[in-house]
Amino acid sequence: MRNNKSMMMERQNKIVGLPVICKDNGKSLGIVKNIVYNIEEKRVKAIVVKKEGIKPAEKFLKLEAIEEFGEDAIIVKQEAEACEKVSDINDIEIDGITGQKMKEMKVYSRSGIELGVIKDVLFDCSTGAIEGVEVSDGLVEDLVKGRKLIPFIGNCEFGEDNLLVDRDALEETIDTGRGLIKRFMK
Repeated sequence: MRNNKSMMMERQNKIVGLPVICKDNGKSLGIVKNIVYNIEEKRVKAIVVKKEGIKPAEKFLKLEAIEEFGEDAIIVKQEAEACEKVSDINDIEIDGITGQKMKEMKVYSRSGIELGVIKDVLFDCSTGAIEGVEVSDGLVEDLVKGRKLIPFIGNCEFGEDNLLVDRDALEETIDTGRGLIKRFMK
């Protein structure tokens, strides 16, 4: 396991696809299919877990029921309190947005400059608060310069199809350091 969830941030892309395992009985509850965010509150609303098999089902995992976000699995305390069965994924999306839809949003500065498209979401594991987004400015830019992390500092507002960020967030933007230029300059 990486470390205690109370002192770490997690990326959506690392969580989707992980198995969810119950600590009290070792039972697999399924695989993380998606994350649902409440964009008004800027926090995780639920983690969607899908169980394959004879009776495939989707459940919503409560963030507070997660004990550890591990490298290879998510560990929950008890099955009974961890998940809620859902008849329809759209029920929870009424006042939320899935991570898949969020990853299609364009990001703009308040001065009207397009910064790119959201490719990953970073959130605090203990509170569920969205702490920032990783933004791509296109394949060539990603390869050459790398992606940018835009922290949620100041006023960051989600619209239906885009994210609008303040100058404060732009000033605190971080390079991921994954571009080819950075590698060759070392």
